[in-house]
Amino acid sequence: KITKWNHESLKKLNPKIKLLAYSNPMEFFVPMVPDRPMQKKILLEVNEKYPGWFLKQADGSPVIFWRGMRMMNLSVLCPLIDGKRWNVFIAGYLLDHVLKDPIWDGYFMDNSGGNISWVNNGNIYADNNGIADAPEMLDTAWSAGIKEFLSIIRQAKGSKFIMIGNKGSLEFLDILDGKMFEEFPNNYLGDKKAEGW
Repeated sequence: KITKWNHESLKKLNPKIKLLAYSNPMEFFVPMVPDRPMQKKILLEVNEKYPGWFLKQADGSPVIFWRGMRMMNLSVLCPLIDGKRWNVFIAGYLLDHVLKDPIWDGYFMDNSGGNISWVNNGNIYADNNGIADAPEMLDTAWSAGIKEFLSIIRQAKGSKFIMIGNKGSLEFLDILDGKMFEEFPNNYLGDKKAEGW
């Protein structure tokens, strides 16, 4: 009898099941919610050693997309600290602390969209120079940062490792095996032709 559902019990129940580890490398709950011990550990480390990796508005205040969460700088404009940017650090952390466990058949990245200028009306400075970045430059740097993040995981885990992202756009399909659509119907591809199909 299984009394607690977790990934080990699911594998025992169905050895053919495909389990994907989930993370949202774009945001942290601040203050941290109690049932996320790994995220809490990473947040403590970032607060202590790497506060420059938080995404900021032009006035230096935090960028907020989802209420109660603070955004991280996944772009290639993110400041280098100890020779790393946030996207490289968190990819390595996931590989070392989560994805090395063979129970995982894949990885699901939340918020894997390749643009960010739509957040906060584009009042974001990813390069920490105190001036809001031009939307095209910001989106190009964001896309490159996510591509690097996903590529690190893909290269480490190989082609048979399942990688899924959301939102349901056409970005990063050279790395990802598919996309997850959070809403339906949707206009991720530009319109709602055929009722969102």
